[in-house]
Amino acid sequence: MQIKLRLFAAFKDLIGKSELDLNFKEGDTLEDLKNYLTTHYPQINHLLCISKFAVNMEYQDCNPVLNNNDEVTIIMPVSGGLK
Repeated sequence: MQIKLRLFAAFKDLIGKSELDLNFKEGDTLEDLKNYLTTHYPQINHLLCISKFAVNMEYQDCNPVLNNNDEVTIIMPVSGGLK
């Protein structure tokens, strides 16, 4: 199955692309995607543990099964605001 991974900020800079089209097996999960990234792109490992993931524009706190044509986005932590 095909997954589109959208990359922003430091992820885009470190990988050198704004999106990746990846192939996974039916039944693979978000955790499988994270494992793939740590193996194939070790330069982002330090950022993965502090980032959130969204699947089809919905934040994920669990480990959902991915589906064909899902769009996964890695979201860096954000801080700041008015004091």
